[in-house]
Amino acid sequence: MSGMRNLKHLALAISVSISSISIVSSQTATVGMGQEFKQLSGEIGIRQSGFEGIQTYSNPTVKGSQFFYPGWSKGSVTTNDNQLISDNYVFVFDKVRQLLFIKEADKVNSDDPNDVLIVDQSKVLLFTLNTDKPHNFAKATLYDSSLNGKFFEILIQNENYSLFKFTQTTFEKADKGDMVAVKNGDFSDAFVDHTTYYIYHNHQLQKVGLHENNIRKVLSDDKSKVNDYFNLHTSDGEINEDFLVGLVSSLN
Repeated sequence: MSGMRNLKHLALAISVSISSISIVSSQTATVGMGQEFKQLSGEIGIRQSGFEGIQTYSNPTVKGSQFFYPGWSKGSVTTNDNQLISDNYVFVFDKVRQLLFIKEADKVNSDDPNDVLIVDQSKVLLFTLNTDKPHNFAKATLYDSSLNGKFFEILIQNENYSLFKFTQTTFEKADKGDMVAVKNGDFSDAFVDHTTYYIYHNHQLQKVGLHENNIRKVLSDDKSKVNDYFNLHTSDGEINEDFLVGLVSSLN
């Protein structure tokens, strides 16, 4: 499938996924939950075991989180063949290992590991987590085959310019040699997010930093529009994610 066909397919799937979340489906009501979950296990998931299981690092002194959202949330998974899985399930995304976990909504408070599946990434086109708003994710190999095992958060999806965010989180022990931290009494271990932004344009994926020179280089096909946007937003202060989202939106 070409890059453009992938993009159109993904945009359609996102539209279907988002619109269906707010609709109560009666299709699953005719199937026993146990049977449905067993079937789901064989279709898109594997039982968690060992290190692959959910780890919460519950030490209260640890800063940050390994999870995109600290608890189970509603959402959906769209498979490669455009099947939507949403009703009666909840999800959690591990940013450290780029793993999506799924369980039946009525077992959200269960501590039984057998109630949890790890979603098989190879069978997933995209997934959505409904937290403060719908957050849509797509597997990165849709745009670059070398990015296996990664998920992009979709900030903008368009046939002209799309903007993606990749967050890789690492667990970092406190640096006892950091004199500034020691002086401030900060001895906490932490989950640290390392964020990379990507622009997808003309079937090419490019990294883009939050720096004016780099942004201008990546978006050189639309120099005039980029100049106009920077001129109109000179008083915005630092170049951050919101600035980048606004700029890319203005090019579409």
